[in-house]
Amino acid sequence: TFKDYLTDKSDFLVYCTLSIEGKDFLEKSHFNLAFHQKTNDHDSFTLDTRADSLDNEEAYIMENSKSYLGKTLQIHLHRFGEIKQTFTGIITHLNLLKKDGYGRLYITGHAPTIMLEQGLESQSFENKTLGEIAQQIATDYPKTLNLITQNNNTQHVLPYTVQYNQTDYQFLKQLAIRYGEYLYYNGQSLVLGNKVGPKIIQLEEGADLVHASFEISVKPQQFTYTSYDVESGSTLQRDSASAQLQNKFNPYQVTAINASKDVFHKKPNKHYNPTGINNKTDRELQEAVRKQKEHRENLMIVKGKSKDPELKQGVLTKLIDINDRPMETYRIIEINHFHNGKDYYNEFVGIPDMWTPPYFDDNIHSNCEEQTARVVDNNDPMGMGRVRVQFPWQEKKNQKTPWIRLIQPHSGAGKGFHFIPEIGEEVLVGFENGNAEKPFVLGTHYNGSETSGYHTPGNDLKV
Repeated sequence: TFKDYLTDKSDFLVYCTLSIEGKDFLEKSHFNLAFHQKTNDHDSFTLDTRADSLDNEEAYIMENSKSYLGKTLQIHLHRFGEIKQTFTGIITHLNLLKKDGYGRLYITGHAPTIMLEQGLESQSFENKTLGEIAQQIATDYPKTLNLITQNNNTQHVLPYTVQYNQTDYQFLKQLAIRYGEYLYYNGQSLVLGNKVGPKIIQLEEGADLVHASFEISVKPQQFTYTSYDVESGSTLQRDSASAQLQNKFNPYQVTAINASKDVFHKKPNKHYNPTGINNKTDRELQEAVRKQKEHRENLMIVKGKSKDPELKQGVLTKLIDINDRPMETYRIIEINHFHNGKDYYNEFVGIPDMWTPPYFDDNIHSNCEEQTARVVDNNDPMGMGRVRVQFPWQEKKNQKTPWIRLIQPHSGAGKGFHFIPEIGEEVLVGFENGNAEKPFVLGTHYNGSETSGYHTPGNDLKV
């Protein structure tokens, strides 16, 4: 029987079974399967089968199949008598194609990460680590999301982080890009961090490794970041040569790094724009330089095709050539699986194992437009004339900004204007470069419930 094949420990063929809520699904029908996994993106799957696998051709269309919309589907890949991989997803779309009285049903879906796309959200987080921010977002969702934050590339506390008019997934994706974190679904859990699979999967040419291509390139490696520290009023500078990086063991990657240094000699000076509202600018600058340097050393990519059903994103695979020589170890960042009821194969993309993913970009941030806020504190502990404000979208969760600066007509050491808004007054807030995490007060506003009391029809009072 078919179940005998599934438990045969000597059978090297790959079998696929499906289940919904613990019950077998399409167990007596032929189907084609494809599921796609990509780091920092939603995973997806597609099944296509005869329409009469679920519905009576003589009944109303989708009479039975429509009930599966929104259900949780599990995909199991079997080999050598055991399940080698399980992928859990949610059916999000059904498509029935009918022609000449016959039909095919296409069932598509996504990883549970699609639940994070429930609508645009605005909120802020103060003095939290990246893992704490992610876990706080996950508390609003079912446990099936199963968020894991482990071995984060960014360990320090973030002083002020803003999600502004973004879905929760858009925000997590942005954080992963900005702070150089891997964000991926491993079939069972959403992972934020450098956690990899429990074992290294070996692929041998002539066996499970069908073919592989290796690409290396050159990229400028030397640079300098310059920044400005608000609290000390000084300019800071960090050089790429000062970055403390993980050791590189892949010889092809090392060759590409050395070749890059031979080709590109100039050391350009880039202005790095920090959050600017805390006393940790130097550490932030140091972290940005380290991650940028690590990002630039990502000079190798491997693409291949294999027949091993255990391979998935977030695992390490060691490639061996046909003469038993190592072709190094790589981290899988993208993989597509295919099964037609008889044959299985996958197509993968890998990179040398690195702390910082290839999509890192320290320029990305939440964009925000000028808007009003209320002053909630004006007793600046550093005497810099700063205030803390609360935006309307922060009121529900009683959130507020850190101490932010106020534009004055004139300022300086022991001189200038010192007009600070009172607590409860309305102010207009701008954002440096549109960055939601860099607010500053432009001025104050009157409103319908707070007027000056000096209005006259002829505007003849100057107070």
